[in-house]
Parts: sequence; structure tokens; C-alpha cells
Amino acid sequence: MKHRNRIGQASVRCADGRRARLDYYLLHSGGGFGLEVRMRRGKERCRACLPELSQTPREALRLCRILHRGTVTPCAVRDVLEELLSR
Repeated sequence: MKHRNRIGQASVRCADGRRARLDYYLLHSGGGFGLEVRMRRGKERCRACLPELSQTPREALRLCRILHRGTVTPCAVRDVLEELLSR
């Protein structure tokens, strides 16, 4: 069973001038902790889900908060996490 807790919400202006809403979630399943980023712009929806990043919530929560502070979109999650985890 997967549980999801919303960590934060943000709003961004897209290249076409329209606004999009971003939601950031901490995920917990039997195997560990992860994160999810969802974007809504009108009827369009996009998401990035990384279900098992860590066995404890601390690291997944830290990464989720970094993404939230940076208003990272689902399309950019992979690039940002690769950069963060390579340090």
C-alpha cells in the first residue's frame, strides 16, 4: 500500500504565459520512501514519481523540500536529482 503526504505546493508561469500548479509529495510504501511531483495546467497533467529513493523518510523528505523550494517541474526532476545525488 502506498501513502502520499503533500509536502508543498507552488505556482509557476510557463513559457506560453499560462500558470501551472505544482504539488510535491512524500511517498511511503512497504519498500521505502520516495517522492512525487505533479503539475496541473488547465486540463493538462504531468507527473514524476520516484517511489523508493530511501529506506528512511529523512533523505526523501530532504530531496522533496529542495525540489519544492526550487519549483522544479516534473520534466526537470530527473536532471535535478542526478545533479544533487552526484555530490
